[in-house]
Amino acid sequence: MRLAFEPFSGSAWMAGTITIRDLLAALNQLGDERPILELVEWWGSEAASYEPYRPFVDGSLRLLFPRPPRSNQPQSLATPAMRFESLPVRARRLLTFSPVLPPVPPLPNRPDEMIKRLGVDCVFSVPVEYRFDRSTALLVWIYDLQHHHFPELLDRSELGRRNRIIELEAERATLLVVKSESVRQDLATFLPQHKDKIRVMRFVSDIPNDVYEPAPDATIAHYNLPAKFIYLPNQFWQHKNHLRVIYALERLREARVFPVVVCTGSTGDHRNPDYFAQVMHEIERAQLQEQFLILGSVPRRDVFALMRQSVCVMNPSIFEGFGLSASEATSLGKRTLLADLPSLREQNPPDAIFFDPNNTDALAERILEIWATVEPGPDLPREAAARETLAGRQRAFAREIVEIASEAVRAFRTPSS
Repeated sequence: MRLAFEPFSGSAWMAGTITIRDLLAALNQLGDERPILELVEWWGSEAASYEPYRPFVDGSLRLLFPRPPRSNQPQSLATPAMRFESLPVRARRLLTFSPVLPPVPPLPNRPDEMIKRLGVDCVFSVPVEYRFDRSTALLVWIYDLQHHHFPELLDRSELGRRNRIIELEAERATLLVVKSESVRQDLATFLPQHKDKIRVMRFVSDIPNDVYEPAPDATIAHYNLPAKFIYLPNQFWQHKNHLRVIYALERLREARVFPVVVCTGSTGDHRNPDYFAQVMHEIERAQLQEQFLILGSVPRRDVFALMRQSVCVMNPSIFEGFGLSASEATSLGKRTLLADLPSLREQNPPDAIFFDPNNTDALAERILEIWATVEPGPDLPREAAARETLAGRQRAFAREIVEIASEAVRAFRTPSS
């Protein structure tokens, strides 16, 4: 089977990039069972954004990214890489004053059947608003339906757009893929006419072998961190609930207990641009500058080093479609302190401690419990146990994906009447 992946072409949502990368890494554990893997690289996108995926694929396909139709122009031509107005200013000036335009490279075949002509059996894709190529079996990954649970986090236009894209992709897809039973239930409720299309993939996070080679000491020194801390690797989005952690630390400080929380992740939230400033204000108000430490976005190798050194990995979010940090902690052999959400419960991390993410006292009690009983630094027996089972877990995950893709191919070739 030839399986192509249409991933994100940017890194605005790091968890999305990591999900596709880890899925490819799992498929590479299959040996002779492994399908041929292709990567779709959209014309006009940054080549560097595909670097996380390239080590795991057999080749790349260059395709036009589907854009909304323009007047008097075929849909297949609506690509920023080929439009005059998309060129740099200097290039436009040169072309404007040049008596002879340079030759235009020929367009590829129409993209509405390009994937089929390239011999692809099935496509695994993130949601795409304008999708013209439906010439082969299509798996669409639906991340979550957070906007149905917390519509107040988005403006009306963004809510409408998200619903429209999900509805369109559910109609177009051969099968819909989700990472948790809780998302499956949400999607079946929101789109009951497509509930039979939904398949759950039991996702397994990949941990590169070289993560374990260096001790985390150099990373801790680089960021000037204390040896003991709780690690919170969530982007600074409003629903990630950093404020609740600040309030819990404030409560513990009143009791003369001083845990340290180290945070990494992007500090921008396009839905609430003031959120990070609010977090900083609360840190200053509560005088927690030495206990709530923010590093911003850090390299992946540093994320794993921070996980290994930490007392535990925390996720206090009020909503998760899956919860990547919990999955990574499980694959790494690190303890977790998690919001009591269905998607996080589903993962069933070993020895996880759960808390009500809306209850400051409950969180403070759980932080105190793990702070008093768990030592920082790599837990070598737990890491060894996690490493021993990881490849087998990945193979089971990969076989599940291959079976879902095979089912989609069969369904696409024999459509229902």
